[in-house]
Amino acid sequence: MKSLFAVLPALWIANVIVLAAIKEVEGSRNGENVVVEKMSLVVAGRPDVDLDLTGSLDNLVSQPFTIKEGAEYRIKIMFRVNYEIVSGLKYFQVTSRKGIREDRNSFMVGSYGPKPDPIRI
Repeated sequence: MKSLFAVLPALWIANVIVLAAIKEVEGSRNGENVVVEKMSLVVAGRPDVDLDLTGSLDNLVSQPFTIKEGAEYRIKIMFRVNYEIVSGLKYFQVTSRKGIREDRNSFMVGSYGPKPDPIRI
């Protein structure tokens, strides 16, 4: 059986590596814990509609897209968790027609810890 003192340096080094990766992610963002980088609308038989959310949101407002009533689609989300563990992350979707809200759904996404790589769901 290994001594506790022999195992502790290895654990300490692993924690330092993880903290360094988190600091790298932390320094690259502006203080938000969860940053959604990209969303994609996936419809069978059509090319995916990608929405880049890292830049200015004015570009997204100028390029609206339409989903026909009754169409089946999926949404892919790519996001990054920066410093703290996020528990109970939810996705809210509001559907409106001619400016009037028709439907509001919420979906449980899950719980995630900080990672330097983006998470895709």
